[in-house]
Amino acid sequence: MKLLSFISFISLILADPPDWEDCYGCYELTASITAVVLIDGDSELGDDGDILAAFDVDSNVRGIGAMLDGLGNYTGVTLHAIMIRSNQDGDEISFRYYDASYDVIYDLEESYNFVINDLAGNLMAPYTLSYENMSINDGLLPLNYVLQQNYPNPYNPKTFINYTVSDLSNVTLRIYDIKGQLIIQLLNDIHTPGIYETIWDSGHLATGMYLLEMKAHSIIGQLIFQDINKMLFLK
Repeated sequence: MKLLSFISFISLILADPPDWEDCYGCYELTASITAVVLIDGDSELGDDGDILAAFDVDSNVRGIGAMLDGLGNYTGVTLHAIMIRSNQDGDEISFRYYDASYDVIYDLEESYNFVINDLAGNLMAPYTLSYENMSINDGLLPLNYVLQQNYPNPYNPKTFINYTVSDLSNVTLRIYDIKGQLIIQLLNDIHTPGIYETIWDSGHLATGMYLLEMKAHSIIGQLIFQDINKMLFLK
């Protein structure tokens, strides 16, 4: 059985290191997954202290991952090998990832339906687990558009970007160098009112000052908000 993708909101929770424990004797059956964990589709997670864990629908731990190096096209990429435990076929398994660098837990987008003795992914062709741009739903509709200062700032190499959208609109986030040259467009999507967060990993770039621009256009294309923040990348 393959990993099943589904669309969901992803929760990001400020957290202490989790006390997840694998109960080796609690389940009789196993399946193995070798996965790459991506942020925003292209940045691999796998720093010292990070943890990938599997959970059932009742939030019981069903496996704790171990980090290892990939092979072939994944040479130099940190992968995660995790033994999933269960007592029956068909259990729905979800995944959470603890990022030690920022002391946060991500609910990953993908789920897995347990199959006895399954081998899902390998060192040369891992399965993908992912964390994407998210909306934080606090139950209150925002009154204004806001681009908050990224944090941490200075940063190395990842930084969080929070922004608020008050009306249905198309939002773009772009990164420029100090000369005003476009480095990357982080997103260009229709947003409903809410508080959003995304992550930028600039580890492949040179140390220096970068500019973060947020624009919001109405559905008919009228510019209704624009702001720019400075971000300092220090290696």
